[in-house]
Parts: sequence; structure tokens; C-alpha cells
Amino acid sequence: MQVDLEWNGATGYDITTPSGASVLLDSDARDGPSPMEALLAAVAGCMAIDVVHILKRMRRAPERLSARVSGRRADDHPRRFVSIRLEFTASGGDVVQDRLEQSVELSFAKYCSVLHSLAKDTETSWSARIAADSPVPA
Repeated sequence: MQVDLEWNGATGYDITTPSGASVLLDSDARDGPSPMEALLAAVAGCMAIDVVHILKRMRRAPERLSARVSGRRADDHPRRFVSIRLEFTASGGDVVQDRLEQSVELSFAKYCSVLHSLAKDTETSWSARIAADSPVPA
């Protein structure tokens, strides 16, 4: 896998992927995410993709899935993430709490390649819940 990056002369860096997608990274996080924000988004996106895929295979797909991810960075350079916390909320469809938790745990422990690319000593944790206003599946 490879991506191409080109500095735009200011604080931005245009990235192009082999699939033709483009992303703007901005060191000031004004016109696009900073690289560290993009890394948190990549972890959340990777796990969300896994979770929805696993829930669909379980025939427990939600109508909606959202995630909030937060990270704590080291005080000293290279200021890497020393901890990451993910919170998933699902609603609608046939999703139930135990299957949601199982799918998040599978992504967390086995499948999410972005998460597993981080340093092994990065503390990571997660939680998952069904939205309070979600109907109970039959």
C-alpha cells in the first residue's frame, strides 16, 4: 500500500490514495484534520467498519452507529498517543447490547489493523451502548 503526499506551500498536505480518494491534512487543523486527528479518525473508522460488518454477519445490524474517540498525548516529543478511548453508540435495526459489545471486542482484540499498528504500550479502551431512544428488536 502507498499514498502520495504533496505539500501545498502553506500548512496543508494533499494526500491521494491508490483508489483516487484525496484528503487534506493541515498542520494547523484549520482546513483539514491534523495528522493526529486523522489518526484518531482512522482508528474509529476502522473499528466502526469492523463492528458494522460483524453485526451484519450476526444479523444484528443497527440502523445507526456513531463513535467518539479521544486520545491523550505524551507531554514530551514525539508527543505520541499514550491512551485512546473509543465510545460506540448504536441504535435501531436488530442490534442488541451483548452482540454490540461482542462485535466491538472482536474489532478491538483481533481485526482493526489501524489500532494494532499503534505502539503496543498505548493504553486503549472502549465502551458500547444502545441509544436510549432505540426501539427494542423483536
